[in-house]
Amino acid sequence: MENLVQTIGIIIGIQAGIMAFIWWIFKKFISTFTELHIESVKNGYDRELEKFKSELEKSRTETLRYSGSQFDIYNSLWNNLQDLKDSAEQLWSSPLPAHLQNFSNNLKSVSKVLRRTKIFLEEQHLTELENLLKLFVNYEDGKKFIITEWQKATPDEIRNMTNKNSINKERCYELIESIGKTIKNKLSNDKIN
Repeated sequence: MENLVQTIGIIIGIQAGIMAFIWWIFKKFISTFTELHIESVKNGYDRELEKFKSELEKSRTETLRYSGSQFDIYNSLWNNLQDLKDSAEQLWSSPLPAHLQNFSNNLKSVSKVLRRTKIFLEEQHLTELENLLKLFVNYEDGKKFIITEWQKATPDEIRNMTNKNSINKERCYELIESIGKTIKNKLSNDKIN
């Protein structure tokens, strides 16, 4: 009987050992399978992340390129507006045909740049610039009148035209400064973003 108990003890011990071994193998299998699954999921996420990074970089590059182009356009417009302002001041100081021609050329230059670049301009800026050009055209018309008709015009007509021109000129200058501030703020915000 003692042998039987010993044999049963050995069998139970062997079975317990086999069960422990099977449990260890099962745990190892589950652990390895879980690690492989986690690694697979992680690799999938890594690929997705790389894809998003690539798309983000492409978008950032396009945005920088657009912002750079937009900056160049605004810079060109600003320079042309300053030339126009300078020639308006020159024409105001001495209304001579040569100064009128210089002013007209600068006005055409601004109009041309605006027409060519309007798709890159903010809507608010485009509206302000178009209004500015209308005021400068009125200023130009007034100066043409004064230069060509001053001998035939009455003093009241000349005074009225001079007053209108003064108002148009000052409004143009105000608009140029307002546009400059708005553009400067936009460009500053673009750098921050």
